Amino acid sequence: MSMSKSGSFIRSAQRVAETPGIYSPHDSDLESLLLTLSKELTPSEQKQLMSLLLREGITGLLLRLGIRDR
Repeated sequence: MSMSKSGSFIRSAQRVAETPGIYSPHDSDLESLLLTLSKELTPSEQKQLMSLLLREGITGLLLRLGIRDR
């Protein structure tokens, strides 16, 4: 893993460790989870995710995640 990627991973892990969640039944709502995800990403991560979505679309993202079959 490159230094940049490992640094990003460590920052992500720290954010997860530093922000304990208080969960309610409504937190399982997909829209809410996606909004939380977008707020937790660094500006660089946001840009990369946007580029991926624009380049490959939702179908491409779902394929990469193994959620949708070809």
